[in-house]
Amino acid sequence: MFSDKISNSSSEEVNGSLIEFELIGQGLERYTINLELLYPNTQDRIRFEQRWPGFYNSDSVNADIMRKNGDDLVYISESIVPIVESNKPPLLFVFGNPAPHSVKAGIPFAYEGNGKEHRIWKVLKSTSLIDFGLDHSELNPNDMNLHRKNRLHNLEYNSKYKIGFIQYFSMPSTPSKIPWTGVSGLSRLFGNDAMRLIEATELNRIKAIVDSFMANGGVIVTFQKDAYNGLKSEQMFNYSIDLAKANMLSGESMFGKDYKLICAPPTRLLYSKAMFNTLSNL
Repeated sequence: MFSDKISNSSSEEVNGSLIEFELIGQGLERYTINLELLYPNTQDRIRFEQRWPGFYNSDSVNADIMRKNGDDLVYISESIVPIVESNKPPLLFVFGNPAPHSVKAGIPFAYEGNGKEHRIWKVLKSTSLIDFGLDHSELNPNDMNLHRKNRLHNLEYNSKYKIGFIQYFSMPSTPSKIPWTGVSGLSRLFGNDAMRLIEATELNRIKAIVDSFMANGGVIVTFQKDAYNGLKSEQMFNYSIDLAKANMLSGESMFGKDYKLICAPPTRLLYSKAMFNTLSNL
């Protein structure tokens, strides 16, 4: 299914833009990066081409969700931005970038590496942020993900908030095989100059999400250094993991005083006291 959705993309969709994307299903988007625009410097493009095989082969699921065809780098990504009307205040979770297996499943944090339910759902329930009211032990992982995904999009859960899940960088990377893991893996693949161009374009996407999902303000929670530094106001501290763990990175986001920004510790610290305090204090 995913390979078909990638192969249907064509260079005609790029239209001179660095990154183009379109919705292809509930919570799924197809992106096209124009490598010719991304790399005006030939040597930088050569370095990317040399690194691409290592990145692509770092996760077996990459073959299902991404392709490079000439100057077009096409990939699938995922997010959850409910469009259902609600009077609840919006809460937007912003993570670094998605894992390939979660993109293939069509939901953030589809499961842990061992195939079990991801810890984040237990943490969100224990901090009273979101409760699906389900006994997931009775569902197999695929059914559980589908059920949770539908409930998230339709706001069919117990929470004080309407909650969205998005990625700061849309392109997936392996969660486990160093040196291609997470956002650092993307930086290694593209190089610093190209990453700055990609980030500027991704910020336009995020601004559009904020404008539609939380038009009158709300709370944004980041879990990753680049996401926090990119979305904070100039008055806020720069990122430090110690400050994040001490719950000291909160204030006004780049979108204005009605948009509060909080930086939680990284997701590898999901079971930490610092994470529990940050999420519970929401």
